[in-house]
Amino acid sequence: MLAGAVLPIYALLRLQAGIGHALSWFVFWNLPNNILRPLLLVLGVAVLHWFGDLQTAGDVMWLHVGIIAVLFVGQAWVFRRGLTRIVGRAEPVVRARPWLRTALPLMLASTFTAFYPEVVLVVAEPFLAKNELALFNIAYRTVAFLGLFMLAIDNSQLPRMSQLLARDEVSQVRKLIRRNSLVKCVGAAVGAAVLAVSAPHILALFDDPAYLAGESVMLVLMLGFLGRAVIGPGGQVLSVSGHHNRCVLV
Repeated sequence: MLAGAVLPIYALLRLQAGIGHALSWFVFWNLPNNILRPLLLVLGVAVLHWFGDLQTAGDVMWLHVGIIAVLFVGQAWVFRRGLTRIVGRAEPVVRARPWLRTALPLMLASTFTAFYPEVVLVVAEPFLAKNELALFNIAYRTVAFLGLFMLAIDNSQLPRMSQLLARDEVSQVRKLIRRNSLVKCVGAAVGAAVLAVSAPHILALFDDPAYLAGESVMLVLMLGFLGRAVIGPGGQVLSVSGHHNRCVLV
């Protein structure tokens, strides 16, 4: 009930961050929700546990609700000031139908992308033993750091790509895509090499020899992430170039 009650505020927090992303406010886009919220939650849980005030899951959720509310108030103030500086006091124009027609496929694509690890686990759960599912989850979550790196590279370039496409500067978009792909490929290859060397030590942290079998799973997943890096930002470019329906289909 607490999570459901705070969800509208969290949605506005994400919406403002998304608008900030489109305007290339990268600190605004990342800092409140992606960095401060989880950091404050972890620190808050540690402090409450230290003082013996953490008893139930509800206590953690109350803490999270308070953090989200405080962050939203601060972010909304910064957002309003920043947007006023850019667009002035212009009256908003509401075009609900084209907005929804564009937003729905983008929402489907981004939801599937954002929750892909969870979707995979739900699909695999009926067919795997619990220890195998746990092993897969550990391997996936660890290797997913490569995906976060690639997502950060893509998202940092998307506003610029969108602006160039709007000006019909296709050659500049191609240069940006080539540079983006090169950085992702090199970065993902270096990250995969580090993970490959570190995999036995990471899995050994779980203090169960059975988890060492996850090394082969991690290597297969690394190949998959490297393949994504080589392909380039295809889905993201489709999304910002008006081909979002094709992006959903793929």
